Amino acid sequence: MSWSHTATEHSSLDQICEHVLLPIAARIGVCMMYAQVLYCFIACNAVSELLCVSHGVSAPHRGSDITLFLLHGMGGRSEQWIHVIQQLQENTSWNLVAPDLIGHGRSSRLPKSAASFQTSSFVDDLEALLQQCGSAHNILIGHSYGAMLSTTLAWRQAANLRSAVAVQNRPIDGLVLVGSPGVKPITGSGPLLHCCDCFLQCIRPMLSRISGNMLFHPSTDRAFVRQECSITYQNDWNTIKGLGTYVQWLQPAQFAQIQTPIMLVCGSDDQVTPLAGTRDLAAALVNVKPSPEVIVVKSTGHNVMMEAPDQVAQAIQQAVAQTLGLKTPDKAASVGVNLNVKAV
Repeated sequence: MSWSHTATEHSSLDQICEHVLLPIAARIGVCMMYAQVLYCFIACNAVSELLCVSHGVSAPHRGSDITLFLLHGMGGRSEQWIHVIQQLQENTSWNLVAPDLIGHGRSSRLPKSAASFQTSSFVDDLEALLQQCGSAHNILIGHSYGAMLSTTLAWRQAANLRSAVAVQNRPIDGLVLVGSPGVKPITGSGPLLHCCDCFLQCIRPMLSRISGNMLFHPSTDRAFVRQECSITYQNDWNTIKGLGTYVQWLQPAQFAQIQTPIMLVCGSDDQVTPLAGTRDLAAALVNVKPSPEVIVVKSTGHNVMMEAPDQVAQAIQQAVAQTLGLKTPDKAASVGVNLNVKAV
């Protein structure tokens, strides 16, 4: 069999997966669930200014009383934010912290028990990081699962539910939620999570291709998307499966307790956390004043901070300025002249 013939068969299989199997699977929620646990993430070596610590990566303290925490999603890593970080470093003097969650990126830790896969355990880690690296004013910026962790920690503070790690009372002044889930309950009850590991490993290449199509906008360079999909094999499979199994989101009534200022950023064509869900989340945050602003970045999918880092950095600067009453830096303002960003 010639190589060209094999490539044609492979392409046909991809078309069958995309146009036949994917719509069927989407109806039963399988692919939507796996798009949340099989994220593709970028391989980037331009991290010379990032400092490795025992459980992740952080940017050096720059002496500011404002600290931004940038949190990746499930299956991702801190380098997904690298281009956003570069923009923020050029345009502001704020402290920037971009951790690797345990079991991700360059983290030296792996979850070892069912309890360590719980969403609450990851929120504990985030709270400890906030206490260790925070300053007078702190902004949490989370993508997808990172948005869930950020929102949950903000709810804890609003409900005065401090864990044992909260030896200090570092405030959360604001949230920027990128590609956040809506208000519908999220549980790890998807049928694929109960399949044997051998079967899941066999179909993992197909799942990676399907999720790659869902995570990125159709106009995004396909070579870039394929590169991102190939790097998903660096993820620890047990961590991804464990997190997907024990993922837990806030209940509708808990959103109403949050009062922290929030900006919501969503890709215009996000298939994983669609714009409709983002709007529902904004409506559920009834005690956030002023009402959460929804920023839509055109021609992007779920991984909006990778597809449009300049726009996301501009939205972050806008959110921080509005939350803390700051003047937006002139240099940052010039970056946003032709941004495909709009409030809806």
